[in-house]
Amino acid sequence: SGFGAVTVASNLFEAQEALYTSKFDLAFIDLNLGISDLDGLKVAPIAVQKGVYTAILTSQTEDKMKQLAYQTGCQRYFIKQKFLDNPK
Repeated sequence: SGFGAVTVASNLFEAQEALYTSKFDLAFIDLNLGISDLDGLKVAPIAVQKGVYTAILTSQTEDKMKQLAYQTGCQRYFIKQKFLDNPK
């Protein structure tokens, strides 16, 4: 088998619509998705519930944000700068 397509969502509505209408294996979700801060926290539980491996990718470095993200059920939490410096 090959690889599937990549879907980009620019805001909360687009992300929710994509998750409800398509099947995904992996989701990288920015906490600051779209207009409202922390919209990614609203999207992550939907992805997790649908069985999607969910990774939060954000510039938020506070432990509280990391805890909130993991409470949504996400499997990974990447801080953008650290991820860009060493993506392993």
